Amino acid sequence: MKRTFAISVPWNAPAPEDAEQGARQVSFDAARNVLTLAADPLGIVPLHYFSGKEAFVCSDDLDEIERLAGEPLEISPAALRAYMEFQHVPYPYTIWKGVLRVPPGHALDADLRTRTTTLRRTWIRRTEPPSDIAYPDACKRLREIMQGVVRRSMPANPE
Repeated sequence: MKRTFAISVPWNAPAPEDAEQGARQVSFDAARNVLTLAADPLGIVPLHYFSGKEAFVCSDDLDEIERLAGEPLEISPAALRAYMEFQHVPYPYTIWKGVLRVPPGHALDADLRTRTTTLRRTWIRRTEPPSDIAYPDACKRLREIMQGVVRRSMPANPE
């Protein structure tokens, strides 16, 4: 069974007391009247949001966003073009115009008083320390690796 959460909060109203139940990705600061959505670092669980005329809606399911939006949603021509070209819709967009996704490793603060949203990075991937290899040697090694990849991906008997 698919587990999903969905929250719809009218602007200028406090979030419901159960806003955090069942959704590790959502927290509510009652003093500031700010709803925070946090996406997991790898983007495994999608996190969508819609700032509508009457309410702020968030869910991990686009069908729930459409159901709770309170207004008709339109297909985004740019998202449709991207899907046709790349076979996916890039972050932060979705197929619906105005419905966005919180990128992996980011949090979105929705201020329910001012109707503003602020995106911030919450996770930074640690990288290896720089290598001691000289730049010309690194270029040579990269070329060797790429040639090997191309060689392995070519058919045995190209016609």
